[in-house]
Amino acid sequence: MTSRAFVLLAVVLFACAAAGWSQETRLMSFEMEDQFGVVHSDEEYRGQVVVVMAGDRKGARHTVAWGRTMIQAMDPSVNLSRVRYIQVADLKSVPSVVRKTVRKKFPQDETQWSLLDWQGRWAKTYDFEKKAANILVFDTSGNLLVHAHGKEPDEAQARALADAIKTAVEGADTIVPGGDD
Repeated sequence: MTSRAFVLLAVVLFACAAAGWSQETRLMSFEMEDQFGVVHSDEEYRGQVVVVMAGDRKGARHTVAWGRTMIQAMDPSVNLSRVRYIQVADLKSVPSVVRKTVRKKFPQDETQWSLLDWQGRWAKTYDFEKKAANILVFDTSGNLLVHAHGKEPDEAQARALADAIKTAVEGADTIVPGGDD
């Protein structure tokens, strides 16, 4: 086993022990609209390191703090241009008659879009913690590396997330077409 594979395995095992294990271990197939009506799909993220920040109404307020804590834990040498972020709003509890009103409550800056998950597919697929931020890290092959969740950011979980991102980016940067890695 290479040292990189060992580190990745250790990060995954630590994260599983610290944060619990999700049902699904791969990036799910999806097509969902954001608050502007733009459809996004899993196809856009193939071959990328993907970080998903998600929550229901009460959990969404914690995602910003988690994002900050994760960034503070990040090694500054990590090539973050290899990382794609997806914000997911778990809206399954929103009645269909008020969806238009709810959609308007999201930021109107097109750079701050969120997937509007009216059916709760993400929450069900990855066993999201209710009333908490849920953070998922996927490698370039779409494998789930870490699922952390919580209300207030946890330093150990934020470090595991940052380490998983670093490992996934380094793995993506060292892949040689036709090579054995």
